[in-house]
Amino acid sequence: MNRTTLPNPPDPKSYSSVELWQQAVYHWSLQVKSRIETDSAANVSPVAPFVVGTYTATQTVTGTDPLSNFVATLVAGFQTKGITAPNSQRGLG
Repeated sequence: MNRTTLPNPPDPKSYSSVELWQQAVYHWSLQVKSRIETDSAANVSPVAPFVVGTYTATQTVTGTDPLSNFVATLVAGFQTKGITAPNSQRGLG
């Protein structure tokens, strides 16, 4: 995951005119936009495929058919990795 570090914006006191400062802000904005887009593209692509190392049959609400067990095992793997969180019933009702 890329962490986006942005340059400091131009200081208006260091420019002799408003137009020069506005031009500097424009170039700074382009630089910021470029960095954010570059890091965003890197952060949304997967680092590696998610692999469930072993298949463990899991009792599910829908039954014990192989597809339901595989999906339940996959979800359990996601929860172990911290990709998803278990469903919480707190605050409902």
